[in-house]
Order: sequence, then C-alpha cells, then structure tokens
Amino acid sequence: MQTQAIELSAAERLRTFLPSLDDRKGLLLSHLVGICLFIEFTLEYVVKTNIPLTPPTSIPIRLVGLWLIIDRGGRIGRLRFGAWDWIIISFIVLATIGTFVTASAYPGVPIDFEDFRRFVGVMAGAYLYYIIAKEGLNRRGFRPDITINWLLAGLAFSAMVGLMQALDLFHARQWSLIYADRLMENTRDFDTGNNSFASGTANWWTTMALEMVVAFGLAFGPTFRRNPKWWEWGLGMLFMAGLIATQSRGGLIGLGACAIGTFLWYVYHRRYVVATIIAAVFITGVSIWVFTVFALKIEKFTVSLAGEKVRGSEYGQSVAGRFQQQRDLMRIGMKQPLFGTGPNGNLLPGNAAPFAIWSPYAHVGATDTMYGYVFAQFGLVGLSFLVVMQGYLLAFFRRNTAHRPYAFTAFFVGLAFTFHGLSEFSLYQRTFIVMNVLAAYASAPDLVSEKGKAIFRRIVKGGPRGAALT
Repeated sequence: MQTQAIELSAAERLRTFLPSLDDRKGLLLSHLVGICLFIEFTLEYVVKTNIPLTPPTSIPIRLVGLWLIIDRGGRIGRLRFGAWDWIIISFIVLATIGTFVTASAYPGVPIDFEDFRRFVGVMAGAYLYYIIAKEGLNRRGFRPDITINWLLAGLAFSAMVGLMQALDLFHARQWSLIYADRLMENTRDFDTGNNSFASGTANWWTTMALEMVVAFGLAFGPTFRRNPKWWEWGLGMLFMAGLIATQSRGGLIGLGACAIGTFLWYVYHRRYVVATIIAAVFITGVSIWVFTVFALKIEKFTVSLAGEKVRGSEYGQSVAGRFQQQRDLMRIGMKQPLFGTGPNGNLLPGNAAPFAIWSPYAHVGATDTMYGYVFAQFGLVGLSFLVVMQGYLLAFFRRNTAHRPYAFTAFFVGLAFTFHGLSEFSLYQRTFIVMNVLAAYASAPDLVSEKGKAIFRRIVKGGPRGAALT
C-alpha cells in the first residue's frame, strides 16, 4: 500500500505540470467564484438596472451555479447536507410559515409580498454562495485561496474608495455617490463637504466598518498556520485605515471584541508568544487611537469616551436613542413573540422604506441594532437563528477544528458579526455572503491547506496513515 501511495503521488505531482482538463476547469471555477464575490463588493450599487426578481450582481453566481449543474466532470465527492444547511433552510421555512400565520391571524400587520420576496432572495442568494463553495471543494483543481484573494481585492477597492471619501481626494465625495443606494442618496450629503465618513462601495459607513473588520480577519486568518506575507501586512494596514476612516463606533466595538477573541484563541491553543504580541499590539493601538481622537477633537468619539457635556449632541443622543429603539422593538415583538411581525420594511402602513435600514411595523424612525430588529420581525424564531448561526461559527474555536485553514477566519468573522450587531443591523448585508463562503470552507474536514485538498487523501483509499503522508 505504501508503494502504491508513492506511485500515485508521483503521478499527481506530474499532473501539476501537465494539468488535465478537469484540473483546468477547477482552477477556472476558483476564479469565477472569486470574480462573483469581487462584483458583489464593487458593483452592487453601481449597476442599477431593474430586472424582475434578480439583483444584477447576483446574475454571475447564478450562471456559475447553472454551469456546475450541467457539467458533472472532475467531481471527486458529492454534496452532503450539513449543519449550516439546516440552519439556513430551517430559518427560511419557519419565517415563511410565520409570515402566513401573522398575515392570517393579525390582518392589521402590514405584510407586503415584495418585502417577503426580498427577504427570501437575500437569504437564498447568500446561501447559494455556500452551496457553490461546497461544490467547488468537490471539483479537481479547485483553489479556495484564489476565491479568497478575489474577495480581498474587492474589499481593498472599497477601502481605497473610502479613504478617498474621507480625505475628499479627487472629489470623491461627489462621484462616489454612485455607490449609494437609490433610496438613500438624499441622506448622503457628501457634496456639502461636511461629511468625512468613509463608506467605500457600501451603502453606509457602518456597513463598511463591519466589512473592514471582516477583511482584516480574511487577511490575517492564515496566521495561525503560517507567518503573514508582505502583501497581507499591507492589506491589514489598508483595512485598518479604512475602518478608522468610517468613524464607526460599532466597528471599533467589533474590532475590540475580535482582538480579545483572537488573544483567547492563541492562549487556548497554547501559542503564548503570539498571544502576548497580539495583546501588546492591541493595547498600544487603542492608546494611540484614544490620543488621536482627543488630539483631533473628533466629537463623535470624544462624546462617547468622555461623556456628553454638550446638551443635545447628536452623537450622545444616538446612544440613548438605541436603547429607546430596543424598547420599542421588544414591545412590537412581544405582540407576536413566536414569529414576529414578518419581514416588512414599513414605517407606517402604505409608506414603504428601505428594507434593510428602517424599522418594522408601528415603530417610526431608524433602527440600528440587529437583535431587537430581528425579534420584532421574526420573534423567537429569528433570535434562535442568530444564536445558532453565530454559535456555529464561534464553535471553530475548538481544538479539533483549529488545524483547518479557514477555521480561525470563520471564528473571527463570527465574533465581528455578533458584536457589531449590538450597535448596527447587518443580517441582510454583504457580510452575510462572506459568512456563507467561510462556513463552507471551514467546515470541510479534508481541506488541509489554503490551496485545496491534500493530494494523498484524495487519491489513496485506506492504508496506514503514515503511508498516505509519505
């Protein structure tokens, strides 16, 4: 068996120089999935063509899925229904049942089919990335690292646009409005010159803040297994600058939680030197940031750090306003605690507002936190979904999964999503797509390197473990 393994390994090494058609198709698939992610993060708010039931930026990934259904060559495995599938599909099904129950039992609740359709489209669209990422791992020649690099390129582009907005380089505050959601263009007053918040290619600066934290985790995710490369250090600094330029307090909360979680990760896995370096860098960074905030007199942060001294400050009021929002949303959710009011985006009956931004039934004004909003819309079903989904990603903290190349990144992004949700709503945003991709990569037990499956585990069936690794 050992001799057979050696012969197979030699043949497989030869194939790396003379790749087969299936290997080339797997490599092409890696790039196509990555390009689809790149399009999501660069063109989502640029392409504004109205296509029924189809967001324009979702067309590429659907075409890739259609190709995978037609082409069955080069498969080395099959899709298996796992925990993540149960989490997403169960939530969609239960939310659908709850919507019909609420519409039937409480006719006064303004449930609109268009709101429901958009909810299912957002959830299913992100889940499609999970399915295709899992199928990609079953194709010869597929390279997960290529997909992630395309994603990093899209996030880097967003960070550069955000920095130009913050500094108003090349009049970015005017032309970058092409990235604003059509329903929010009137509220993004970049042309006054007073708004220095960076939002990049996202529809709002708080959305970009979470994406920058996620990007930071993607850039440094492999560090548990190897040292960062020079370009990963460069991307890390770019993403950190982009996060600071958003001036988002929720983003800083998320980054702080991720820093503490990373420290605990390395301590738990007995990497004490790295844990000490991370703690020192984080403490130094926070000290520099606090000094910079007060030196530049950035009111948005000084009010939060020093306490409100000027009565009526909009930033001090926003903190109190969030508590009031949660009380209102909890009151709404308690009327239908099991299923909530349904996925609606109405300020008042007949007055439709942006689906992912404004409040559900009977609450007038913006909502910012995720948990109260989900409880109002989906009740205990929605809260259970958040807990189980976040728990799934945070569970990669375990020792028996730490060796997987994308386990730390999935854990990091799960932390960012969990804590950023305390101050901002992010369930329907682009980060949810990233979470689906990482769930696919991190959960694959035979993905033993960033570049794909181990050659010998794919070829050799049975035999001593040592022989397969010779």
